[in-house]
Amino acid sequence: MKHFLKYALFALVFMVGTTMSTTIQAQSTTVKTSKSAKAKTKKAKAKKATKKSKAKSKKSKAKKDASSKTSKVKTKASTKKSSTKAAAKKKSTTSKKTTKSKKVVNKVNKSSDKSLGKDAKGRMIYKGPKGGKYYINSNGNKTYLKK
Repeated sequence: MKHFLKYALFALVFMVGTTMSTTIQAQSTTVKTSKSAKAKTKKAKAKKATKKSKAKSKKSKAKKDASSKTSKVKTKASTKKSSTKAAAKKKSTTSKKTTKSKKVVNKVNKSSDKSLGKDAKGRMIYKGPKGGKYYINSNGNKTYLKK
């Protein structure tokens, strides 16, 4: 009977020891995996941040290029305007009858809507897909007319 109790006690201690070691190992592996997961998320966030900063720098560079191009065009246009103003002054001195007329610039309609004609202001009127009437404003957007 004493031998049986010794073996039972030994088996109990052995089983508790092995389960404790496996739980400790499982805990250490979860800690390692959570640390590696955190490191991966940090790396991913850093990559996203670098991509965003690169995209912002590209946008700002494109804006600078566009603004420099527009400023060049504006300077060319202003020089043309000044030369045309000088020519207009010469013409106005020779003939004092000059009239200023405001031209309505119609944007090209890119849709397949039917054109109905022009209104009193000279804008081209179109018929929309649901039967509404509209015109293309100076910004190129559709402006619907009230019924």
